[in-house]
Amino acid sequence: MDADTKTPSPSTPPRQPKYEFKRQYKYALVDLSGTINDNSGNLLPGAIDAIKILQKGDVTTRFVTNTSLTTRANLIKALRKAGLTEDLLPSDHVITSALATFNHLKANNLKPLALIDDKLLSGDYKDVLGDYDDSESDADRNCVLIGLAPNKMNYENLNRAFRLIMKRKSEDKPIECIAIHRASYFRDADADLSLGPGAFVSALETATGLECSVIGKPSPAYFSSILKSLDARPSDAVMIGDDIIIDVGGAMEAGLDAVLVRTGKFLKKDEKNRKIKPTKFCDSISDAAEFVAGRSQLPPTPIPS
Repeated sequence: MDADTKTPSPSTPPRQPKYEFKRQYKYALVDLSGTINDNSGNLLPGAIDAIKILQKGDVTTRFVTNTSLTTRANLIKALRKAGLTEDLLPSDHVITSALATFNHLKANNLKPLALIDDKLLSGDYKDVLGDYDDSESDADRNCVLIGLAPNKMNYENLNRAFRLIMKRKSEDKPIECIAIHRASYFRDADADLSLGPGAFVSALETATGLECSVIGKPSPAYFSSILKSLDARPSDAVMIGDDIIIDVGGAMEAGLDAVLVRTGKFLKKDEKNRKIKPTKFCDSISDAAEFVAGRSQLPPTPIPS
């Protein structure tokens, strides 16, 4: 070996940053679509890190969704495929408005005219309420049920619901209109906004004079029931979502704080909303998680000379 040739010393690996956590909240309710994943089911940047931050910050987390286009089992399957393992997102931590709605129907002996997606009818609906037979006479139905179901939201079905409500009212018989949720719009698979079920709910309300009850977000009762299951106080909890009305408005009405992320269906005008003032705006779910968990980077430890 040439005397002038030196064996290179192994390079010192860069030191990993260290963090401390001073959590701002004990509990976090986190929206899925538009907050954790996009309209195609792909995880948004930083989603996995965000969940890990909440876990390391000892923030008890539940994932709440209004989705009514798929069953809870298929939703969880899609989340697993996207990379959210059971340790990151336990199956029993996913709470859907659809299942809450079906349990409400069962508890109150409501037999609906169901304007919801067929996958839900053959899945979660069947699991809770049994088979749905659309060919049955509407005479014995005492409820209209509405969810996001693009193939069901047409004049024929809305008129059928209208006639059921008006007939029951004229006969002085009990009738309810139940909405899984009433979002005005959602971010569709082509990345553009599409009309949500809220417009159809409003049309029935206007035509019949019957106010529809919303079981999922933004119903304050929905948020309160989740907190009750956790034995949590609203003042100890925060909602993280991308919808200023459905996520933020509903949560704050129930007494929670709320973070609006600038992803999903977020619109620039949301920042100027005069009626709903989020506790904080964040650019992403990872930024929101850092705020909620109170994560901050510690200064590097001096290297001894």
